[in-house]
Amino acid sequence: MKNKTIAIIVLILLVMGGIYAISPLLSYWSLKEAIREVDTRKVDDLVQGAVLKFTLKQRIRDILYEELLANRGEMLKDLEKASLRTTATMLAEARVTSRVNTGQLVYVILDPLLKDEKLFMEINLTDAHEFVSGLLEDATTRRHGTNKYVVSIPIPMKDGSINPVELWFNRYGTVWRITDVKYAVEVKQGLDQQTN
Repeated sequence: MKNKTIAIIVLILLVMGGIYAISPLLSYWSLKEAIREVDTRKVDDLVQGAVLKFTLKQRIRDILYEELLANRGEMLKDLEKASLRTTATMLAEARVTSRVNTGQLVYVILDPLLKDEKLFMEINLTDAHEFVSGLLEDATTRRHGTNKYVVSIPIPMKDGSINPVELWFNRYGTVWRITDVKYAVEVKQGLDQQTN
């Protein structure tokens, strides 16, 4: 009886470990299917929207601030720097608010810094899903610690280079949701390549 109980406990632990190990893969597979089927509701279920918007705003604000600072020169007074930071914050807020809406994760994947205004106007949502679905076929994945899972998607640039974009999944209990989308390479380099 004792051996049978131990065997059942070991089996339960193995099953739970297996579920834990494959759960991010299931979330990634669900994302691939939802994008392939242009099912924006399923895509939204896999995104932690408030967290994603927050991280995008922070990153874009910092980049805009550095750009404004570079344009004005480093010899600014503290008050002028605070004014530039406020301007960068407002611009980042406006950019994220106007472009990161329900069902638009594919646009964020194609342009993580939300730099290209034309992208949202010129490529319809179905075409964007179809394009990203093809890119996901060549994506690679990796674990980043115990609570993060990263999907690296190769994005072809106009100059023929590949600029990988990463989807960062965070674990919330047994569910994995996207909390960040960022360039895998230095952000400034990716920004420069995208604008050329």
